[in-house]
Amino acid sequence: MGDTMTVESRLLSVLACPVCVQPLQLGADEARLICQGPDCGRGYRIVDGIPVLIADEALASDSVSGSLDA
Repeated sequence: MGDTMTVESRLLSVLACPVCVQPLQLGADEARLICQGPDCGRGYRIVDGIPVLIADEALASDSVSGSLDA
């Protein structure tokens, strides 16, 4: 299994940011989930189709800006 597996939409609909509990959206590259919280915006990696929702491993919002679908 490669890193290109995506998260199923059913799973995505119930996941939330572990820091601010806001919804997550699949990034444009489909390799991370981006928090939709207005003051958060953290990015969480997806490894072998499994989101890594560990706050200490999240990317800061300035690192993920521009990675969402328009």
